[in-house]
Amino acid sequence: MTLMPDNDRSRGTSSYPEHVNYALYELIWALGLVMVCLCAAAALISHT
Repeated sequence: MTLMPDNDRSRGTSSYPEHVNYALYELIWALGLVMVCLCAAAALISHT
């Protein structure tokens, strides 16, 4: 017996919201950029 998905029922539940995925990547990149800038500023301030 082959199980076939019920497209009408699973269409709403299996669709993954893409904007959540992109927003998460943007947040990770923004935090990484802030951390790099803070580390560079701390290194420059402590060096002088």
